Amino acid sequence: MAYDQYDHAIIYFGGCTSYACPDNETWAYISGYWENVTNFLGYSASPPAVVDASMDYDIQGGVVVLFGGCGIVCPDNETWIFSAGFWEDVSGPYCNGYACFWAPPVRYGASMTFANDSADNYTMLFGGCLDSYCSTEGADTWAWVSYAAAWIQLSPDGAPSARTYASMAFDSVWGATILFGGCIYYCGLDDTWSYYSGAWTNESTGIYYEGFSTPSGRGAAQMTYDAALGELLLFGGTGVYSTADLWAFSCGYYPYGTYGYYYYLCGWVDETPSANLPGSIYLGATPSESSLFAPMLVGGDCSCSYGALFETYVYEPAFSGVPIITPNPSPTNTSISFVANLTGGTPGYYGGWTLGSYYSYYYYYGYYLNVNYAFPAAGEYPATLYAYDFYGVEFLWTTEVLVGNVSGQISVAFATTDVGASDAFSTPAGSGGTAPYTYNWTFGDGSYGSDAAAVSHAYGAVGTYTANLTVSDLYSLTNTSSVTVTVGPAPTVTVAASAGTVDLGTALSFTSTPTGGVSPYTYAWAFGGGATSASAAPSYTYPAAGTYPVTLTLTDAVGGHATATVSVVVNPAVSGTVSATPTTTTVGTTVTFTATATGGSGSYTYAWLYGDGAKSTTASGTHAYTAAGTYTAWVWINDTLHGSYSHSVVITVQSSGGGTSSSSGGLPGWALWAVIGIIIVAVAAIALVMMGRRRKPAGASPPAPPSGAAGSPATPPAPPPGAQ
Repeated sequence: MAYDQYDHAIIYFGGCTSYACPDNETWAYISGYWENVTNFLGYSASPPAVVDASMDYDIQGGVVVLFGGCGIVCPDNETWIFSAGFWEDVSGPYCNGYACFWAPPVRYGASMTFANDSADNYTMLFGGCLDSYCSTEGADTWAWVSYAAAWIQLSPDGAPSARTYASMAFDSVWGATILFGGCIYYCGLDDTWSYYSGAWTNESTGIYYEGFSTPSGRGAAQMTYDAALGELLLFGGTGVYSTADLWAFSCGYYPYGTYGYYYYLCGWVDETPSANLPGSIYLGATPSESSLFAPMLVGGDCSCSYGALFETYVYEPAFSGVPIITPNPSPTNTSISFVANLTGGTPGYYGGWTLGSYYSYYYYYGYYLNVNYAFPAAGEYPATLYAYDFYGVEFLWTTEVLVGNVSGQISVAFATTDVGASDAFSTPAGSGGTAPYTYNWTFGDGSYGSDAAAVSHAYGAVGTYTANLTVSDLYSLTNTSSVTVTVGPAPTVTVAASAGTVDLGTALSFTSTPTGGVSPYTYAWAFGGGATSASAAPSYTYPAAGTYPVTLTLTDAVGGHATATVSVVVNPAVSGTVSATPTTTTVGTTVTFTATATGGSGSYTYAWLYGDGAKSTTASGTHAYTAAGTYTAWVWINDTLHGSYSHSVVITVQSSGGGTSSSSGGLPGWALWAVIGIIIVAVAAIALVMMGRRRKPAGASPPAPPSGAAGSPATPPAPPPGAQ
């Protein structure tokens, strides 16, 4: 048996029961009761069933060490360690590349303890039976090196004689490991040895003075260090005489000699109690150090009974308690737990609580005397615990319980928000208690808020978080509330234009695709040049050619922002110059038509209608009219983006016949006036042609171009104002 400081429990293993000898059960003593944990050891196996194994807690390694014993293999030398609820076989050998370290030879009934002095600081093993009949005892000393999980044989100065079933434990007051008695042929050894800094010292004569005595020779006695009393205790064992006695290895300042001097001395003192003493027990299990537990003795053999014992004995400290009231202060009508936490004494305990006008009475055989109670009204109430142990030793304890209510309900601006977006948390000012109030905020992501009724916080990762607020008043009355906040990705957005390049005068459509964030969204478009829009999918016609960056700033419902930009190119509208030579001609004479395109986007296509049903799809062409008359020839210029420009030229075609010849003496008067009229008409026609190159006549509309002419629709769009 050993006190496992890591697991805060006493661990018991193996031994003989009335129905199995040996067995391999593992028991744990926790908070006042035993529990068989054999079937709850996780994935690990248990050590083999053994009796008379050696076991102790290794402080350096933080594990319980079990060695040897007698089982199916008798004796054995397996080494097991126990920690965190499971066993592990570390029998070795341990090899480090230079040498291998082997376990001690097989044995049972060996002495083991942790040498807790600064010079040694390891688990040590001494002696034991080296064969199944114990015809040979050991006198060797071994150390368990925890960091290497290996045994090393020591060669200390001096050593006790070979023996088995010696009692050994570390004495914190003496500052050394103490070994007493043991068996060699018979169990009658009564010498006392100390081990310190790798050396054994026989203390059998040097530790005594007239106030000390020595226990009778014995083996298989139970020895442990009582941390509460600061003494090494030795109980029972088997020897020549009955050994139902209790001895303490006590240290202190004692008068020595006849000169009035005091010396710091250590020695054995008989402290056998007068009541409630176990019988002559030997081979019982006890931890080498009681630590947080009172010294405990479990099982063993006894000359007073037949077979293995199953009792548990505790060498108790004074009967007391550490009452706990939770919560205190407490809200009204809230169940309060009153726990006595009684220690020491002898169970069972009985007694009760007086809580204001409420009275409880309980008789309980455990370590807790508990009651739950809710006070119906605010106030300050006395709470008194009165308890008695089995022998009637009284323990009284009184305190005050503060009862009241504090308000404070948490609220959040946005229960769904974005990563990185600041969210506002608030609560009404504290009330119902006693000012001043304090505010303790936790946001569920490891962050804390300031001591204020309103705070803000931005979450750094996507997830669902629970924010908590605890409002406390002057007397620590509290109110705790919580709210759940769902945090999603911050908003992002992409934008697209219906075309990357357009002609002046063509409307552009813009669309956006938002993701993340919290809807609804608001939109702020900037088209370049000062124009804006708040539509989700706006349309815009640019007033001038150029390259424009279009930016959308998207804002979600919690104020998260995202921006995206697309660039568009606006080219000048399609235009051109058109000419015909000559514009006045005669039937059958060839007229040359020329169109030159400017502006627009990409390549150009052309379509001519000469006014008499003839057509052409080239930029320049020729045509001869077959009949006299006035014809309007139209041309359409289209670019790749279907931008279109149209213009007309008026052609006057005369018949091919001429007039009569005049005499050399001069023209008649009417003929002269006719020539002057023709000149005026010609000048006017030329002026009209020049103006037509820049501008169509007001109100003039071209006829429909031929189907498919110049790749344009049957009816081309009207050119923009001023482009004709």
